[in-house]
Amino acid sequence: MTFAGTHNLGPRERENRAAHGPGSILPILYARPEQMAAMPTGELRIWADRITAAIRRERAKSVMRHWSYDLNRHIALKQARDRIAGELERRATRRPQTRKPRTPPRLCNPERPETP
Repeated sequence: MTFAGTHNLGPRERENRAAHGPGSILPILYARPEQMAAMPTGELRIWADRITAAIRRERAKSVMRHWSYDLNRHIALKQARDRIAGELERRATRRPQTRKPRTPPRLCNPERPETP
């Protein structure tokens, strides 16, 4: 989920552009798990902040009984927030796989007992 014209920018400019980017959050609401796994962590955090702000706005609409409040949108936002949180947690708990060194087999000769 990169924005148009951001592939030549540095990471800081890209995050700034994403934070002030288009207002549509539909691409992240319907993103597949492999798309979320391919996103950089910084961009996922930006999306999480944007979705949290959208949830706050939906809650405020709900409390005020505004005519444009949509429960389905509220649920979709919460599910997207939970998926992003799960992906961020999965990245935080992922450990590099290191192979345990193989221990050499213990050679013992049954015909000759070991003497100290």
